[in-house]
Amino acid sequence: MNAKMPGPWAELPFLLAGACIPVFDVFAVSMILPTIRGALGGDAVQTQLVVSAFSAVYAVVLITGSRLGDLFGRRRLFVTGILGFTVASVLAALSPNLWTLIAARAVQGAAAALFAPQVLASIQALFGPAERPRAIGGLGRSFSIASILGFVAGGLLIAWHPLGLTWQLTFLAYVPVGLAVAVGGLLVPESKNPHAQGLDPVGVVLLAVALGLLVIPLTLGRAAGWPWWSWTLLAVAPGAWLAFILWQSRLAARGGSPLVSLELFRDGAFVKGLVLSFVLYVCYAFLFCFALFLRSSRHLSDLELGLANLPVGWGFLAVSFFFARLWQWLGNRILVLGFGLLTLGWLSMLGSVLAGGSSVDLWGDAGLFVVGLGNGIVLPSLMRVVTGAMEPRHAGQAAGVLLSVQQMGSSLGVVILGGVYFNGAALHPEAGMGLALAAVVILGTAAALLSASLVAKPNAAVQIVTP
Repeated sequence: MNAKMPGPWAELPFLLAGACIPVFDVFAVSMILPTIRGALGGDAVQTQLVVSAFSAVYAVVLITGSRLGDLFGRRRLFVTGILGFTVASVLAALSPNLWTLIAARAVQGAAAALFAPQVLASIQALFGPAERPRAIGGLGRSFSIASILGFVAGGLLIAWHPLGLTWQLTFLAYVPVGLAVAVGGLLVPESKNPHAQGLDPVGVVLLAVALGLLVIPLTLGRAAGWPWWSWTLLAVAPGAWLAFILWQSRLAARGGSPLVSLELFRDGAFVKGLVLSFVLYVCYAFLFCFALFLRSSRHLSDLELGLANLPVGWGFLAVSFFFARLWQWLGNRILVLGFGLLTLGWLSMLGSVLAGGSSVDLWGDAGLFVVGLGNGIVLPSLMRVVTGAMEPRHAGQAAGVLLSVQQMGSSLGVVILGGVYFNGAALHPEAGMGLALAAVVILGTAAALLSASLVAKPNAAVQIVTP
């Protein structure tokens, strides 16, 4: 597609709706876990698997999913993944026991890994440099809407419980949405990487092993009490990553087509963008700590807990309408502003907690809203930084790597910030929440300093033309 041709704006909403599904899922399913445990039984570790099975499989398959889109067409993988996710959602809703639900969640994760990376890669391929910031701004706005709906949907559907259905409604809600998005996705222009030579099956296996050795213990280890196998997997992981890197390098030297081109990591902006994305998703775990804090110290219901988090979504939504103009005005400097707002919001929340407030008082709500503003700036900006300078043939790989790094950051964040929270909460809930917020303030400050090194000319536009 020529950069001067208008992008497929009429079809973009279907891509954005697909991108919303994993975001909605994280919030909505986390909110209904207590109800699932009450209905299907199981201990805390098994219940956590309902979320972890999705997250682990999603992270492991993402890069392979992005490469399949390069090879066979991003529209084809998008529609296939959406339909697979929809079928798995029906299986989840019909699950008679917890292990069947966990298996369905794993299938959902694999299907989501097929369609999710196609969204950013398609935007990169189908929209010209002048249109791309607006399209990515729409992606940020969609994430904010998904987070708002995810916060409240689980609690609302459980409170509604028509025909005696409670947690099942969250999964059944995906069915009409999935079918509509799949049909609309057929209208999106097809794009693929004409230079892609093959899938690199050895690379797929090595990467799956390397990612699995990291993601599985990080997502399951804490709930299981960090058994011996979790430490064993983490200890073996560096060797698996080294084997993957050596294979990719050897394959490229022989003129083959590696699963992940190591050329990507020679771009300083790409690497710094990945580091900042990783830090951002580590910090997202403060919401996990906040939910634990509100449940233990404020005894909020599922619906009340979702409503307490709404200011984050409203802040995200508010800034998304101005993102394109902010980017034109500030360029990469916008990242400094975004991380600064995140840090300011966390400081406000920390002040509310230390002052003994309800954490849903004026200062707490203001802090959450400012966090949403910062998040609404940083997330789409990092997407643009990471993919903006890429050659079109690397668009799919860059999207897959970015999403995988984000997922690993989210998993590690729950481990790190969760550990900080639980150590403090053993003394007092406010101590746990205060320590977790202090940790993200430090991380946010460090990220703001690192993002300053990414400063570019405010109105610089990367000229990328899809072959």
